[in-house]
Amino acid sequence: MEKTGGFGDLMVLIESPDLELSKKYAQEILPEIEKKDWVDLAYYEIDDTFFRKNKLLYAKLEDVKTIKQRLDEYITEYKLRENPFYFELEEEPPRELDFSDIEEHYKGKTPRKYNASQDGKILILVIYPKGVTSDISFAKKIYAETLAVVERHNPKRLHPSMKVSVGGTYRNKLSEYYTIINDIKSSALWAGLGISLLIIIFFRRILSILLIGLPLIMSLSWTFAITYFFLGELNIITAFLIIILFGLGIDFGIHMFTRYRVERKSGASLDEALTAMVSKTGRSSFTAATTTAFAFFSLTFSKFLGFSHFGFIAGTGILLALLSFLFIFPAVIATAENWHLFSFNKRFSRGLKVETDYEQAKPSSMHKNQAKPFFLIICTVSILTIISLVILPSVKFEYNFKKLRSKAPETRKFNAKMRMVFSEARDPAVVLVDDDEEVRNLVEAVRKKIDDTKDSPVAKVRSILDYLPKNQDEKLKIIKQIKKTLDKNIQYIPDDKRKKIDELQKNLEVSYVTKDDLPLAIKRPFLGISGTKGQLVYIYQRHSLLNLKEAKRFAADVRQIRAGGKVYYSSSEPIIYVDLVQILERDSSIAVFLVILV
Repeated sequence: MEKTGGFGDLMVLIESPDLELSKKYAQEILPEIEKKDWVDLAYYEIDDTFFRKNKLLYAKLEDVKTIKQRLDEYITEYKLRENPFYFELEEEPPRELDFSDIEEHYKGKTPRKYNASQDGKILILVIYPKGVTSDISFAKKIYAETLAVVERHNPKRLHPSMKVSVGGTYRNKLSEYYTIINDIKSSALWAGLGISLLIIIFFRRILSILLIGLPLIMSLSWTFAITYFFLGELNIITAFLIIILFGLGIDFGIHMFTRYRVERKSGASLDEALTAMVSKTGRSSFTAATTTAFAFFSLTFSKFLGFSHFGFIAGTGILLALLSFLFIFPAVIATAENWHLFSFNKRFSRGLKVETDYEQAKPSSMHKNQAKPFFLIICTVSILTIISLVILPSVKFEYNFKKLRSKAPETRKFNAKMRMVFSEARDPAVVLVDDDEEVRNLVEAVRKKIDDTKDSPVAKVRSILDYLPKNQDEKLKIIKQIKKTLDKNIQYIPDDKRKKIDELQKNLEVSYVTKDDLPLAIKRPFLGISGTKGQLVYIYQRHSLLNLKEAKRFAADVRQIRAGGKVYYSSSEPIIYVDLVQILERDSSIAVFLVILV
């Protein structure tokens, strides 16, 4: 963070049939966006005057030598032809001063001027914010402010078919966040409706929802108050505990209220029924709750905070639900009866004799024929269990994260259009190094890995040195010679060739190019925030890292790299995901073992 100022980007994607109109719109909104205090860099074009000015330095050394050779030969021949004593044994056409074949080599090889698609119908304004994509509050803020700028500058003014959308890694994170929130809301709604309906059908009283629901809601509020105090917030894993604790906690209420009704229908008084509910069913609920809670608490030993927080919240929630039903639920029932919200009369029992003490039930009272259905059930369940155990090994881990990601159509469409402009991966591994020497050592080591590994998971490595001209000292020496030659012999250049020579002379006024001379849009990703030490090297993957198997191969190759006697460590979101999965794979077996012990 100190070096980069943040990871991720925000993009304003402009679609129109005319690139000039798209550029005009981008130019309108750029100053307003650059004024935002959270913007580190925003651009839609790269100043190509730098590369046009230094194109001789960026040319191959052989081509620079060829230019000098052709110029020398042209001037030498022209001098000879101007000599009155010169004659040719064979008549040949005069030599032409032509560099078009060399210029053809470099067409399309310099960095493009605009972040535009090949057909010019899409232009992207890239924004690098000063923050991280995991900060949802920050992502909401910058997305809303960028969207507001776009809405203030109505694109339809310029062309009726112009469309502008906002996306990028920050927008992708927001899409996933909103998907999770919507899933939680819909799941909670359907779970609540389903459980409420079943309770009403089972107890045949609408009031039972309020009686059981009140202690449960109280326990949930206590749980998340404690969560806020100790953990501060929920994450994408623990957020679903609202639904899970609702389902687990309500079991205590159902069992205890059932016992209470049984006692009351059998003729027990309010006090007797509540005492039996707490002392008998409450005792068994205590055993169930403590074992379940400690099973969840075993997850707190995990190094993965998602597991650790999940275990803490779930275990705490189970115990608080138990306490609420042991101490609050009896008071709720007593209040409801005292207010005459419900009552139990003889007509409710319908002449049935209800056994009030479960320990007194005698197996001998069961008719022998009643054992047959139980035997059939045991056999059926045993067969199904055996079949399940046979099928169990075929249950595999889903390695393709693409199937698990948010399928928001707007996000998919935006990303498809974005790839028409930026074909490179947007999530390479990043390595921080100290100086140019370390950059060279690291790049050499990575390229050697690529060459030595069959079907290497690494596609390429890129550093800021890739944007600096090679062999500058030799080229500058030749350029100086060309300049000297032209200065001495410019009078020998005919007027019809002067235009070509004037263009060449403009490219001779050059000096040694350093990293600081590069356009900001190019050097910013490699040098980070101005004034910070070190450089960044990017290592790109060959295959999509949404496939966990490929992500593991890539992480294994680039997590630690030895170069020049030092060990370098890379980082990226996919590598972090791989580390988390490995922690999960390790800690899950430990958690299962602890649960069995409990």
